[in-house]
Amino acid sequence: MLAGGGHTHALVMHRWAMNPKLKPAGMITLVNNSSTTTYSGMYPGVVAGKYNIEEILIDLRNLASKAGVSFVMAEIEGIDPENKKLFLTGRPEIKYSLLSLNIGTKTNFNSKSLIRSDKDLAVPIKPFLKSYKFIVDQDIHKDDPFAKPFVIVGGGFAGIEIAFSLRKRWPKRPIVLKIKSRKKLRKKIFKYLKDLNIDITEKDPSVLYPTLICTGNKSFKWIKNSCLPINKDGRVLTKKTLQVINYPELFAVGDCGIIKDYPRPSSGVWAVRSAKPLARNLERM
Repeated sequence: MLAGGGHTHALVMHRWAMNPKLKPAGMITLVNNSSTTTYSGMYPGVVAGKYNIEEILIDLRNLASKAGVSFVMAEIEGIDPENKKLFLTGRPEIKYSLLSLNIGTKTNFNSKSLIRSDKDLAVPIKPFLKSYKFIVDQDIHKDDPFAKPFVIVGGGFAGIEIAFSLRKRWPKRPIVLKIKSRKKLRKKIFKYLKDLNIDITEKDPSVLYPTLICTGNKSFKWIKNSCLPINKDGRVLTKKTLQVINYPELFAVGDCGIIKDYPRPSSGVWAVRSAKPLARNLERM
C-alpha cells in the first residue's frame, strides 16, 4: 500500500513504469485524496507566471496505471499499525501487509489566531490549488498601486520566494511581508525585498487585507493520534532504511517522515532524494 501521492511515491511509480521487472510481485495500491498532485518546486514559477498550473500537475492515476499499481481516490483519516489497517473517509478500511506513508503535511496555520478575521481573506499556502485560486482572484488589482496590500505571513524561504514571485506577477500592487524579526533576515535578501518595493513588517497587518499564510508545516492530526513514534513536530521517526521505528513493515518518507539520527527540514528536495532508496527497500522487502 502506498499511502499518499507525494513526490517520493510518484517517482517510485515512475521507476516501476520504466522498469516493470523491478516492481514487486502482488497487488500494490496507491491511495490519495485526488487524482493529481502538485510539484511544489515549480509552484513559485506558476505564481510568477512562468508556468501554467497544468504544467506542474502530476497525473497520479495515469502514472499508477502505467506502473501496474491500483488507484483509490480517498481521504486517509487514520491508521492502525498493530492490525495493519488504513482508515478512509466514507469508505471501508483497507488492510495491508506492507505500507509506505508519503502524505506530506499541511500549513501550520490556526485561523483562530487572527482576531476578527475573515477566513476568506486568510488562506494557507497548502493546498497549492486552493492558494493559487486565491491568488488568481486577486489578479484584478495587479496594476493598482492604491489597492489593499496583499500580505504574506512568514519570513522563511517559502514566504520570501512567494513574495518575489508575486512581485513578478503584480508589478504595481502593494505587497507586504510579515516576519517575526528583521534580524533573522539576511542583508542581501532584505535589500532585494526593498528594491522590489516589498514592504517588510514585524507587526500584524490588518486582518481585512488579503493574506497568504506561509508559516511552515505541521502534521495531520491522525498521524499524531496514530501511536506511531513521532518527533516534536509530529513527523514519523524512521531508521536509515526509511522503516518506521518498531514497525519494519511500515515506511515513512517526505515531509511526514524523518530519519531519527539524521534530521532534515521538510522539503521536496529530500522527498525526491528518498525515492530511489525507498523503491529499492520496498523491492527487497
